[in-house]
Amino acid sequence: DEDAEYVVSAVATDVTRRPVADEGRIPVVRRDHWAVVRTDKRVYRPQQELRATVTTVDANQSPVGKAGDAILVRVKRVPAPPMKRAAAPPQDGRLGVPVRLLEEEIEVARVAATTDEKGRAEVRMKAPGAGAYRVRWSSKDARGALVTAYAAFDVAGEAEDLAKDARLVAAKETYVEGETAEVLLQSPVTKVKALLTFEGEKVLGYRLVDVDGPSTVLDVPIEAAYAPNVVMKVAVPGKDRLLEAEDELVVFRYLQVEVTPSVGTARPGDEVRFDVTTKDAAGNPVAAEVGLSVVDEALFGVAPDLAPAIRPFFYDRKRSNRVVTSSSVGYRTYG
Repeated sequence: DEDAEYVVSAVATDVTRRPVADEGRIPVVRRDHWAVVRTDKRVYRPQQELRATVTTVDANQSPVGKAGDAILVRVKRVPAPPMKRAAAPPQDGRLGVPVRLLEEEIEVARVAATTDEKGRAEVRMKAPGAGAYRVRWSSKDARGALVTAYAAFDVAGEAEDLAKDARLVAAKETYVEGETAEVLLQSPVTKVKALLTFEGEKVLGYRLVDVDGPSTVLDVPIEAAYAPNVVMKVAVPGKDRLLEAEDELVVFRYLQVEVTPSVGTARPGDEVRFDVTTKDAAGNPVAAEVGLSVVDEALFGVAPDLAPAIRPFFYDRKRSNRVVTSSSVGYRTYG
């Protein structure tokens, strides 16, 4: 009753008595295709346009066109019935037995869509009122089995939320130096100041923010020091404990280099001028020291260039967060 993959291996001996081996993989799945849903942002403002991209592929990860529905649902969190063996009735999340929550999906809108030959379809909707939402894809395979997937996002604003913890969610997962990130801060504690820090191997920056309501959208400038990644963390002082939340961002900081020759075709002995333009990741002109080399392209027909691509080479690494937060909020002494 589960998807599986079988590996068929074969080993033979050639005329020189050397072993020759190869293998093939055969996926065995319950449905003839899968779906992946992504939204262009993770946080929206009310009535802001959202774009959801649906990708459908078969068991071999090849694109396949399928018809289905993109359903916008609101996620409502309700208290679960108390367990029979609970020592005490559920409390408000601070002491005693914690409140268990169940999720209920309430349909808000439905749009019919069909993925193309590349297995992609884009659906545009309006973000409704404040709350937690999902764009859910629903389709049927050849045997009538349900194929579903979803992408979750938040709409900023005051909404009923039974959670007693703080949340910190950036609108996107990746940014470039110089951009401004929209960050959603949700907190059950209001009318206080919170500490927003940017952390890596050390504290890279910090600021105090006003928490005026249960939902606040912060505008956070993305600085060069945050590359290649940074952990945003917020600390909100509560009545008897420190509320904490965090989100990690990937920050790109690189040069865009363009080389333009003065002529498209040159003969041996001709003088050719090359114009070099350098811009930062946001497309702004920047001064840089560069090196220019001219190589006979015919050499690459003999052997490929062994130098790896520079961006994946450097941005394939992430730094870890080595900052630890502690607080005396809620600390009590007896005696």
